[in-house]
Amino acid sequence: MGREVRHLTVKINGDKGALTTLDNGVVVAEARARMQNLGPQAMLADATPEWMGVARGAAAIPGSRNTVVKPLLDRDAGKNARMQGVVDSELGPAPTPSWQEARIKNNQQDLGPVYDRVMEGQPPIDVNIGLLQKVDDELLHAKGDRAAALNKVRQALLMQNGQPDISARGVLESRRALDIAAENTTSGNEKRILGGYRQPIAQALDERSPRLAKVDPLPLPPLSIFNTQLQGSGDRGQSTTMGFVRILTSLLKDPELGKLVIPIVPDESRTFGMEGLFRQIGIHSYLGQLYTPQDAGQLSYYKEAKDGQILQEGIN
Repeated sequence: MGREVRHLTVKINGDKGALTTLDNGVVVAEARARMQNLGPQAMLADATPEWMGVARGAAAIPGSRNTVVKPLLDRDAGKNARMQGVVDSELGPAPTPSWQEARIKNNQQDLGPVYDRVMEGQPPIDVNIGLLQKVDDELLHAKGDRAAALNKVRQALLMQNGQPDISARGVLESRRALDIAAENTTSGNEKRILGGYRQPIAQALDERSPRLAKVDPLPLPPLSIFNTQLQGSGDRGQSTTMGFVRILTSLLKDPELGKLVIPIVPDESRTFGMEGLFRQIGIHSYLGQLYTPQDAGQLSYYKEAKDGQILQEGIN
C-alpha cells in the first residue's frame, strides 16, 4: 500500500472543493478503505516527505485530516516500538544485564568484603560538617538553579538520620552522590556548584589515601646500546617506523629495563617490521599457545606465550 500511495497525486475539484479521485483512478473512498484495513499496527515504511506533503494537501479539505494525515503520523510515531516488538518476539529480549554489567557486579561482590574492612578501619573524616554549615548559610538567600543545586549537595552530605556523615565510607558516598547529581543535570550553573562542593570532599579523601612507598629509580641503560641508531643510516634511507622498532628492540634487550617494556600493537606488527619481536619476547596470552600458527615454519612465527610481553590487540 505504501509503495502504491507514494506515487499518487491528489486532484481537487475546483468547483465543489471536494476530494474526488487519484491519478490512477483509485477513488478516495477505496484508498481510505485500504488504509483502514492496514490497521493501527501497520507501518507505511515509504511514507516519504513527498507523500506526506500530498497528504497534508488533502487534509486541507474539511474532514480529511483525521482520515489521511493522522493515521500516517500515528503509524510513523509508533514504528520503532513495533519493530522492537517484532525483533524481541523473534530473537528474544536483549540480555539484561549485559555480560559487562554482570562482570562488574561480580567483581563488586568479590571486593565488597575487602572494601568494607578497609572502610571500617578508617578514622572519621569531618569535612561534611563544615560543608553542611556552608550549604545551610547559602540556602538562606539562594533561588532557582542555585537553590536546587545546594539542596542536592545537602542531600548528599546527610545520613538518613539527618546528621552529616563523617565515616570514610559516607564521605566517599557523598562524593559519588555529587558526581551522579552533576551527570543528571543539564544546568551549567548547577554543575559548577556541585563541582565546587565536590572538590574539598575529594581533597579530604585524597589526603587520607595511602601513599606509594618510595622506590628506587629505574636503572637507565647506557647510551651505547643505541650506537647503531646514533650513527645514522648513511646513504641508505630508513623509515622512522623502522628506526623506532630498532630502538625498541634495543630497549627490550636490556637486562634491567627490557622486562618492563610492553609493546601494545593494534594488529600491524608485520607491516611495521616488528615480527622479529614475536620470537624474542612473545605475544602475551594467559592461556599460552593453543594452536599451531599458519606461519609456524617461519623464523619469526606468531609465538604466543603466558610470559609474552607484546599485547596484540587485533582489529575490533
